[in-house]
Amino acid sequence: MGKIRILSTGFLVCLLALPCCSGVKTSEIVIAKTVFELTQVKSYQLDTDFIDKFNSSEYKGTKIVDISDKEMESNMAIIMGLSPAINVSDEMYFMSGVDYSETISEENTPQTIGWTKTQLTDDSWNQQTQLPILAELLKSTTKYSSLEIAQLNNIDYYVLTVIPSAQASVDFVLSQEQPGGPSYDTGGIDHTLVGTDTYKSGSVELWINQNSYLPIKVEVKVDFRGSLLGGFVTVTPNTSNIVDWSFQGDLDFSNYNQPVSIQVPQAALNAQ
Repeated sequence: MGKIRILSTGFLVCLLALPCCSGVKTSEIVIAKTVFELTQVKSYQLDTDFIDKFNSSEYKGTKIVDISDKEMESNMAIIMGLSPAINVSDEMYFMSGVDYSETISEENTPQTIGWTKTQLTDDSWNQQTQLPILAELLKSTTKYSSLEIAQLNNIDYYVLTVIPSAQASVDFVLSQEQPGGPSYDTGGIDHTLVGTDTYKSGSVELWINQNSYLPIKVEVKVDFRGSLLGGFVTVTPNTSNIVDWSFQGDLDFSNYNQPVSIQVPQAALNAQ
């Protein structure tokens, strides 16, 4: 990790020749430019670390995405911290309109049912590639922090925190689901607190390259609060079953608009 240098904003923001020196107004302009630049991206790498504190689960993965050809390669490791812990790996490819995926669970017998092959849907593409979800978070922002200037590895960044809408926060959490992990909306664990009615708070911290206006580091925090009664969710505030369900996601983007080569394994291509 390189040395990070945080500079005072004030007059520095004005020197950056943005149209307005107001902290809130300047933050809005940076976000607007970032949302636009996200629509121009052709390819990228995304490394994620997503933590579901309620289920003591962690998802760590790497995705290589080619937007131009609508292709993706994804490898995800999931650790569900039960006793004993459950270890799951998900491997997924998108190519030629097909979604190839395989889940391996070390605790299952057999450990996998093998590769599956299904038609790629727009929902799956948006969920797995994450850029559309990130753009939704930014476009729904209801509050901005003051803009800061930071330097990391001799590259200048804008750093700011935004407060997205409840619906965008819910959509982000649901987009983190993987075939081998717990379900956050229905089924699986037989209950959920992930919804706009139980939404408590959320925030997104972004490190945005000053030259490209593309995000390099994104940290998302979302909290829900409600009651779980017999496997069903209620939002009644005066019961003894009130629980907090917290999520934290770190997204690290790199290799924007670089050449991409994705090869689907032969075993996946042979799937029925």
